[in-house]
Amino acid sequence: MQRSRDRARLYERVRKQEYRAEKRRERKLLEAQIYYLEDQIKHNIPGPARAVKMHDDATRSTTSWRELARTNLRERTAADDERRALQRLVQRRATLAQLLEAWVAQAVAPRRLGDGAAWRESTLMADPTARQYGFEWLTDRVFHCAMRVQATDAAAMGTNIDDQCHLHVHTDDDFEILGVESHCQYTLWADGADIAEALWTDSHVLTAIPGLTLTKTVVQDQSLVYVRLHNVRNGLSCCKIVRRYDLPQTTIFTYVYVRDDESFPLAATERRPHGYGWTIVHDIAPGIALARTSGLQYAPLTAQGTVVSIAETASMFGTEAHATSRETTLARIENNAQTQLATAMRLQNAAMVTQIQSQAHARRSHQVDADVVDSMAS
Repeated sequence: MQRSRDRARLYERVRKQEYRAEKRRERKLLEAQIYYLEDQIKHNIPGPARAVKMHDDATRSTTSWRELARTNLRERTAADDERRALQRLVQRRATLAQLLEAWVAQAVAPRRLGDGAAWRESTLMADPTARQYGFEWLTDRVFHCAMRVQATDAAAMGTNIDDQCHLHVHTDDDFEILGVESHCQYTLWADGADIAEALWTDSHVLTAIPGLTLTKTVVQDQSLVYVRLHNVRNGLSCCKIVRRYDLPQTTIFTYVYVRDDESFPLAATERRPHGYGWTIVHDIAPGIALARTSGLQYAPLTAQGTVVSIAETASMFGTEAHATSRETTLARIENNAQTQLATAMRLQNAAMVTQIQSQAHARRSHQVDADVVDSMAS
């Protein structure tokens, strides 16, 4: 409300300034006409009425009253056109500010991973300008969240650099699934820069995740990609934003799984997961990099606005719901989810390191061949 009042006061102030400036111009014009007419009467000089228009150094030039009227009309028309253009600009910016204000009010970043439900409310608007702000705002919130909890993650993992993978299923008091939180750490035998490039490539082609297919690339630039995905294994479809942040010694990837997108509403048969996460990659020694990944996935939603049942969730993770015990079902889901996550991460990392080493070997072979050719030529 305060911002709306400030914008209204700013608009009113600009309007009154323009009005007063126009009145000052009219006054000067009338004063010039009076001066000329008084001079004509004094000397009794016949002829058409003339007006004097002030110029920078107070010199005066004369013209006919018809020409003066045309000039005045042109100035008034130009001023009116400019005023209307400014009003349209102010209105567009006010509308955009209102859209962004409402959007931000729905999605306030949590203080740390797993706290609050703000990211379940994240929505991308159809308005192109607001949409671009949405891409940046969402990924920036995840980035700052990652920076805040990075030290906490490191303390939880310990000082060793052994491969680790932890997963926890969050539930309410009735043992309904709220979401799945995961933390992984892997030591990779490659330079951090090469790992970052491989991860960024995988965020485009998505070859590292078995069963996941790319249905549409909506946005793609040097540091951000927005894609729609479908998991053929469990039937889930999602809208995913990936953004890359290159820091002096670290590369951070942020991921946002969007719940609502005005440009891509939830289909009747679609189940859409939503959440967020990040991957932090940095060198710990020459040719050795450490990658830490954290993520939080909320329970998928249906087109009716309900979450999938615990039985459906169990089926998605390749297990069956217990006939009477929800606790047993949750234990099965958590066990299978952790096994699948650890396996997927291990396969992804192995494939990534193999690819990096193959590319390095190819570069060395090419360099050797080039050196041989140069030596023979010399």
